[in-house]
Amino acid sequence: MQKGIVSWVDPEGQRGMVRVQGGHDLPFDAADSPGRARVRPGDHVAFDVMQTPAGPVALNLIRKP
Repeated sequence: MQKGIVSWVDPEGQRGMVRVQGGHDLPFDAADSPGRARVRPGDHVAFDVMQTPAGPVALNLIRKP
């Protein structure tokens, strides 16, 4: 799993972006996370990366203390 910080979440909390080490952002959809993870900007998370036709995405987000 990779680690990063949530940089943006839409107002409904369903989609957002994770800033990974190295400075680039990956999109995520809460529906692709265990328990439909509710995260906020600034939360530290661990996640898997999956390559899609549109590019890499973060999935299986787990909030870290």
